[in-house]
This record gives sequence, C-alpha cells and structure tokens, in this order.
Amino acid sequence: ANFEIVKLVVDRKGGLEIASLAELEKSLDAGAIGEQIICSNPIKNPAFLKAMHRNHVYAMVVDSTFEVEKVAQYAPGSKVYVRLAVDNKGSVLPLAGKFGVSGEEALAIFDLAKERGLQPIGLSFHVGSQCLSVNNWVNAIKACGEVWREAEARGHHMYFLDIGGGFPAGHYHDGTIPTIEEIGSSVMRAVEHFIPTTPD
Repeated sequence: ANFEIVKLVVDRKGGLEIASLAELEKSLDAGAIGEQIICSNPIKNPAFLKAMHRNHVYAMVVDSTFEVEKVAQYAPGSKVYVRLAVDNKGSVLPLAGKFGVSGEEALAIFDLAKERGLQPIGLSFHVGSQCLSVNNWVNAIKACGEVWREAEARGHHMYFLDIGGGFPAGHYHDGTIPTIEEIGSSVMRAVEHFIPTTPD
C-alpha cells in the first residue's frame, strides 16, 4: 500500500486491515495505534502474532483450531473473528474453496477460542474480487446473521462484521457494474435486516 494513502487514512482516524508484519510496521510508522488495525490473514507466524499483541492490534481472524491455539499462545486474550465461506459466483476472481469455513466450523472455532481465553467478537467474509452482484453481499450477510444468532445462543458476544472487499472498479457506470453507493445501501439494509442488534 502507498504510504501516503495509509497516512491519510490514519490521520482521518480511519481503520487499516493488515496481512503481514511489514504492513503492521508501515501502519505504525504512519501513526496508527493498535485500536485502528485488524488482521485478516488466516495464517500468522509467531513473530507477527507477538508484534500484534505487543502493539494491541484490535482483532484478528482465526479460521482453524490450529490458528486458535497459536493465537492463544503468542497473542493471549486477543479479540478474534472467523471468516465464513460464502457464495462468490458472479465475481471476476471467485475465491470459492480457498478461504473461510462453514457455519458449523465457525461455531466450533468460537467455542474453542473462548475456552483458550480469546474473545470471539464476530465474522468476516469476502465475495470475491470484482464482484458484479450486489446480492452476493446480501446473501453473505444473511448467512452471517444465522451463525451470529447461534453464536450468541452459545454465550458469545457478537458485535463485529467485516464485509471484506471485492468492490468492482469501472471507469464508467453502464448498468452492469454496481456503484459503491448501490452496494453500500444494500449492505446497510441487509445488516439491519439480518444481523441481530446486541445491547451494550
């Protein structure tokens, strides 16, 4: 990522998503504090985990029981979220089968994370790169809502939803590429409809 863009986001109190130790260091160099940073890399080495823990990175993804054990060891007490596998047909670069877990697996990961002293806080997903279907976000949020309800029924406190990327880029709008505004309004309606509100 361009350092000036990172700095602009940080200066405006925005958040950053990182995937490596180098990106963590760049974020900190730009003036970010841990509370502004999340990590969505599903496989993190011990040095990266220790650095995130030391710098109080807000939350990180865990997509396997192995990763839960590793985070508990090297970044104890961390807030964690799980990436749900969702339908990404209609994307120029689908990610099906590559990332994410089923709802059942997500719930088992939440339970283990809590048992290991971590704090499960929510879910993430990715609809695939250059996604041309607004419904992919809506359907993914609906799937998240179902897992969210079951997680809360199991005693987890859910309040975090990362809708990933995949926003299509086009130099002009000819009706085939949804605008960021169209995606945004559909996402917000879906969140309101499918994601349970949690009292503070």
